Amino acid sequence: MAEPPTLPRAPFPAPPPFWQQFTLANTKKLDAAKKAQAPSSDPKLKPYGWPPSELLALTLPPELRYLVPPPPPTQPTYRVFDANIELTPSLPPIPPLPTSRPLPSNPQTLLTLLTKYLLLNFAELTSLLATDPASATEKAEDIELLYKHVHRIINQYRPHQARENVIAMMEEQLQRGRGEIEESEKVIGKIGNLLKELGGQGQDGQKANGRSNMVTVKVDSPADETLPENISDRKDNEDVQWLWSVVNEIGSRDEKEMG
Repeated sequence: MAEPPTLPRAPFPAPPPFWQQFTLANTKKLDAAKKAQAPSSDPKLKPYGWPPSELLALTLPPELRYLVPPPPPTQPTYRVFDANIELTPSLPPIPPLPTSRPLPSNPQTLLTLLTKYLLLNFAELTSLLATDPASATEKAEDIELLYKHVHRIINQYRPHQARENVIAMMEEQLQRGRGEIEESEKVIGKIGNLLKELGGQGQDGQKANGRSNMVTVKVDSPADETLPENISDRKDNEDVQWLWSVVNEIGSRDEKEMG
């Protein structure tokens, strides 16, 4: 009796040991080796622009050899994790549909027709499962074949879908930028109106100050003296405080609208 094959202890194999050689120190050593072995007459051989053939021809220690990329595969397939990978993958062949009617060449029309066939075959499958379940296998195979053809046609529209997604993203960014510009223009308009109002109030204050710049204020003091007070300075301070309160109010209102 043959012994059963031994299973690995872990579901995934351990990483290869040479991953420890990919360090910053070894990278600097590899750059130094490239500069030392590069022919001075060839300007194309740069530390970060070497062709693969020249890299493989370098004389390097074993710990630096792992940092050199392997040559590109020359065979049509290469092996990764016990699986053969094709360099130029091709679509698997699909059996033709068993129909005597000529199918339309337009993908949209063909996709609509195949979708209707799928619905019809599904209705027939449910009927067979209710009356004769043993004969439903062939109908299920027909549905699978229709589904493969539908899937193949849908995959043909993947480039168009990617293009439409990019267009939608760019339009969204454009709308967002236009909205920000409009908000900025509104804030600029509000500040312009405030500056105009402040300018008008300042002119009125200057006219008033021209008529009487100084006034006397009665204060309680032992000598019963009168102290001069500049009305224009006091009014300027009040205008500045009012301007800052209005600016803060606009900022808080814009934050609420954006939030």
